[in-house]
Amino acid sequence: MKKFIVMISLIMMMAAPAYSQLDIPDDLQGTLIVLNKQGHDASFIDIGSGEIVRSISTNQNGSHMEAISADGSVAYTSNGAADSVSVIDVTNSRFLRSINVPDRPEAITTNKTGTEIWVGSNDNEVVTVIGAGNDETLAQWDGFDWPYRILLTDDERYAIMPDLNNNNIRFFNARSREELGAIDLSGTRPQGETLYSDDRTLFLSLAGQDRVMVIDIESREILGGYETGSSPDGIAYSPLVLRKTIDYQ
Repeated sequence: MKKFIVMISLIMMMAAPAYSQLDIPDDLQGTLIVLNKQGHDASFIDIGSGEIVRSISTNQNGSHMEAISADGSVAYTSNGAADSVSVIDVTNSRFLRSINVPDRPEAITTNKTGTEIWVGSNDNEVVTVIGAGNDETLAQWDGFDWPYRILLTDDERYAIMPDLNNNNIRFFNARSREELGAIDLSGTRPQGETLYSDDRTLFLSLAGQDRVMVIDIESREILGGYETGSSPDGIAYSPLVLRKTIDYQ
């Protein structure tokens, strides 16, 4: 039997915890890159010390979501108000350039090497794959309404894209660019997605039904689901198995 934890963020008002300083574990290393929508920049935070070591402008308005290469050397930000993607050199902490993309980009991801940028454009209702080296359009699919998120499987064989307003989820061969099929999810408002450790099982949050759906990616078969709180959105998988200790009202 598969055992897992699925963590879901819910849209609700919660009081932020009060604290004067952070108790950061000494063994944490690396850099957090945090987009600041009002400031049109990215904060580079040293995880060990908690200090903002530098801030880099994205040089574009509406920087909202980001994707980063597997080695952490290059990051891409979707800039919804500027209809562009910014390219950030993480190693040298500098803005490199912006790439014009179809209108109001939001969802974004990249392959492990950072050579492809996958971006969903809400106004033009398309998803585009862009070559990071020459800004060339490598593939583009239309027929979306709100391509809410884009997920590549770990082996980069499949790309999965929930469409919030069309109430479906579409599956693609990420290598050949062929569309493989879709699942009609009428009335469910599909949003966040994450993978199980087998790289072939998908968890999909359904904001319109207050539940998570489990899907086999290769067969596109719905395996089951779980109840959640109200309007589930962001979702992540943990291999830890926890026991229930609190009754939630």
